[in-house]
Amino acid sequence: MFRNAIPLMNSIKQTNIANPTGVAQHRLLKSFRDTNSIKPEPRPDKIFKIDVTSPLKFPIDPVSSQVLYGPKSKELKYPEIPFIVNRTPNGKLPIYSDILRGHSVQYTILKNFKGDTDVLVSELEKIFGESTVIRNDTSVRIKGNHSKTILVWLTGLGF
Repeated sequence: MFRNAIPLMNSIKQTNIANPTGVAQHRLLKSFRDTNSIKPEPRPDKIFKIDVTSPLKFPIDPVSSQVLYGPKSKELKYPEIPFIVNRTPNGKLPIYSDILRGHSVQYTILKNFKGDTDVLVSELEKIFGESTVIRNDTSVRIKGNHSKTILVWLTGLGF
């Protein structure tokens, strides 16, 4: 029994010496040039739009994913908007989520805005309904997880 095991062990050692990485040969790239030919396919562009409960004072067009996740636009769509939403130092919009009571209550928080907050709150109430928007001194809370909707709305306005 032991005599048959010895040649088997020698054959295993020989295969490990020939392929020290232990990876199957067909999975290895032939050369560095092969890595340039492997490119991921571009994702199709998504279009985001908002369904509102009543007409907005400052309506927006549907926003593509390149605009939504890209850099900030250089101009506001409506220069006469009476409020401004400043971006964070990272360049992102100040939209946060707050989860309370073991994930049973969720809020979306909008911060870092200046100007006429009455117009800002009235536009948010037209989007989400009056009962879901809660106004504080420095922030606005919206019941539910609506961060993407607010992101689309603010990006559509040019912030």
